[in-house]
Amino acid sequence: MNGKASVPSRVFFVHRSHATKQKPVSTPTRATERGTSWSDADRIRDVDAIKLVVAAIEETQRNRNADRFMQLLSPDAVWVTAFGKRLTGWDEINGFTQKVLPSALGDQFATCEVVHITFLGDGAAAVNVHQRPVDKQGAPIKSEAEGRPLYIMTREAGKWTIAIGQGTKLQPESIDAQSK
Repeated sequence: MNGKASVPSRVFFVHRSHATKQKPVSTPTRATERGTSWSDADRIRDVDAIKLVVAAIEETQRNRNADRFMQLLSPDAVWVTAFGKRLTGWDEINGFTQKVLPSALGDQFATCEVVHITFLGDGAAAVNVHQRPVDKQGAPIKSEAEGRPLYIMTREAGKWTIAIGQGTKLQPESIDAQSK
């Protein structure tokens, strides 16, 4: 030891699989922040609960169930669509969702996969999702851009909800241009 305390990682990488019980690739043995500590078991429960919320997003979109979708959001949530439209608060998000979700997408659906979670504290997490457009049978729709939503989720009374949702369309050509 060099006299410095080791700071455990707060980042969980998630296997890219559609399995129900995905395990984090790396989990800290213990992480502490602002006097609150959590164990591996606590974090694994959190990861599983967060993945269930993301799976519920996929299910609500597939079933065009706007009411169930709204149950996944915090009352004071902020949502930004993939095209940049900002919606603030439950009422505004609900009004938009009730109009768009049931009819606007036709026979287009999406799979949602959690690929990365960073715990921002004991009751907050940044969740990166890969969203792939599929048809009614689950076949990929190659002509549609994939999504890369970011959800800031919070836990209150043991329940994880989305406090902030940022939809983003994947733009590989723009990413390549930025990398040069």
